[in-house]
Amino acid sequence: MKENFNLHSWKYNQLMEEVRDEIQSQIDGIIPLISKIDFTYTDFGRLYKIQVYDESGDELTIKDEKDYRGERRFDDDDIRYVANKLGIQVDSTFGGKSYDSSYYADLVPVFDNIGIELEHGDIMDVS
Repeated sequence: MKENFNLHSWKYNQLMEEVRDEIQSQIDGIIPLISKIDFTYTDFGRLYKIQVYDESGDELTIKDEKDYRGERRFDDDDIRYVANKLGIQVDSTFGGKSYDSSYYADLVPVFDNIGIELEHGDIMDVS
């Protein structure tokens, strides 16, 4: 009988879970500071960046030892985690790779109710 257990895959998944837990604990400390979330898509509808700001307009970032700056912006998984922690049900369209204007338009009042401004747009011209 052939053994199906892959030690390398198991260890990789274990390490990734530890990294995700560490990132989520950092995000938990940032959530109370969030006053604005801005999704920028290119004019072809592809996600360019997600920026999260505090009340003073400073961009909030996550510590990342692998990034040359020592910090990085929120990614799609991070921003979905934030929404879920705030009690807002979102799917993969939130911070997704393709722009859906009506989806974000529906979420603007939901975020306004909890005091977070939500901006979105596909205005970045990459030409």
